Amino acid sequence: MAKKNRSTKGNSQYKEDVLFFRMSVFFALCIVMIFFFIHLRDTVDLASDLYIMSKKLSYRIISAVLALASLAYFVYCKVKKKDESEKTFSSSNIASAVCYITGGFIYWGTTYSPRYDALITLTVAFTLLYFIYNIYHRDFFAYSASNLVFLSTAWLFSRGGPKFVIASAVFLALCAFMCFYTYKVSGEFKCKKGKYVFEPVFFSFLLTVLLISLSKFIGVPFITSSVTMIAIIAQYVLGGIYYTVKLIREAK
Repeated sequence: MAKKNRSTKGNSQYKEDVLFFRMSVFFALCIVMIFFFIHLRDTVDLASDLYIMSKKLSYRIISAVLALASLAYFVYCKVKKKDESEKTFSSSNIASAVCYITGGFIYWGTTYSPRYDALITLTVAFTLLYFIYNIYHRDFFAYSASNLVFLSTAWLFSRGGPKFVIASAVFLALCAFMCFYTYKVSGEFKCKKGKYVFEPVFFSFLLTVLLISLSKFIGVPFITSSVTMIAIIAQYVLGGIYYTVKLIREAK
């Protein structure tokens, strides 16, 4: 029995080491991508070459096939219920990395003036989501993912053009879904699931809709897109403090 307990403890420690390695790699990749975008912004020739490459149909097809293959492998592992906790990289890690690169590559081919600030923000946001997913409970991960959708929606409303109008409408509907989804996930961590509790995501959702309405439709002068973004990020930080305190209390 003692030998079995030692084996179990050692296996658990190995899984923690694998997870730490994965998080370290994703953090390093985040830093590399940030410096790459900064370098790309200051190097016109490289940006132009990448734009020309991403416009070619053959390269788009290859990138799309790779993304679909990684997603298919991820779904396969989930269906087969494979334990990937001891693998160097899981199917979700591979799919996330491939889809991130593919998404950025296709985005580059759809615009000649890409928003470097948006790309850097999304890179940092995706890395933080990965860390949150592995450190916190699923309720904070759902809350964080929801706020990323809220922030993206506010950004889309600040842009012009038909494609952004359509994307804004889709993301606004997605905001409502994420709000409901986060509430359902949070219910799994309540002692009394039947009791109605005001979740932080409700405030995030209402604040986002209010600020978008004031800035885009009503036209309040001092409610600009920058103010909207800062307000959403500020309230998310406060929500993060709330979930961190709750996690520390539960750990005691």
